[in-house]
Amino acid sequence: MKKVILALGLLLAVGGGCVSLGKLGGDKVVEGDWSLAFDLPSGWFMTAPYQSPNTEAVVPTQSVEKLDNEIYLQTTDKAILTGGVGAEASVPADSYVTLEGNSQIRVSRLDPRRVVPSEAEDMGNGFSKVKLCDDGGECEIYGHHNYDYYLETEDAIYKFIVYGQDINQIEDIIKSAEVVTATDESAE
Repeated sequence: MKKVILALGLLLAVGGGCVSLGKLGGDKVVEGDWSLAFDLPSGWFMTAPYQSPNTEAVVPTQSVEKLDNEIYLQTTDKAILTGGVGAEASVPADSYVTLEGNSQIRVSRLDPRRVVPSEAEDMGNGFSKVKLCDDGGECEIYGHHNYDYYLETEDAIYKFIVYGQDINQIEDIIKSAEVVTATDESAE
């Protein structure tokens, strides 16, 4: 009988929101400027999306807004050339970098009605990954990783597109994502 009462009490506590289950839920206060916060290693930056510097120098802004639908996480505060298209000679070479030795994670907030592909591999805590091609396959052209990653929360689905070399560090950053519950403005 004690076990039944204990189980019933736990069920009521979970249902009432008194007990937090899972990394992405509960009453934990997570501060950040965007809708997700990340545990970024030293030398990594969160920037607003930008165009590749093809015809003029681009300076990525580290000012992001909670309502932005996309952000970049990257190993440099400079623009990174991706997609195999280089900058014109008129663009100062010191204003951008290539993917060689750098990484970039493009994070997009999708409509919650979007569906994560059925072939997704569950990584736990709402995270999953989808294999796009075999190692060394065509999908890896221009530094794109052969997996895309997803995070499902109560309010949205996030997609992570990865460019770069150190996939273990990149996966750790992706899995560090937490839903922001307080922006800098709301914390004041």
